[in-house]
Amino acid sequence: MQNKKLLVLVVDDSQLIIDKIKELLEESDHIERIITSSYYEEAIELINAEQPDVALLDINLPFFKSGIDILRYIKQNFQKTKIIMFTNEASEYHKDLCLKLGASHFIDKSKDFDLLSEVVCSLN
Repeated sequence: MQNKKLLVLVVDDSQLIIDKIKELLEESDHIERIITSSYYEEAIELINAEQPDVALLDINLPFFKSGIDILRYIKQNFQKTKIIMFTNEASEYHKDLCLKLGASHFIDKSKDFDLLSEVVCSLN
């Protein structure tokens, strides 16, 4: 992915958070496009259609599926997609689980929001 502009998928159940992430990432020269989803089924459709370079996933999503389910799906089907878990569920349990399942990074929304752009661009 060297020098390639990134296609980034953002999956979060809060439109406010999605808007903040988009605003933050749109300032970067490393981002080509940002696509968004608020729930599992739509995220899976976008992943299959767009094959994003980077996926930013919240753990808590509506309708009985989680960002961890999306993480598993991506790792089984799109190994080249880099995954950043970006969540308020920042327990050591969740962090260890997500990293073990293949997430590249695990970021606590409540403390490290400002690091997000730097982390995404580091994956380029």
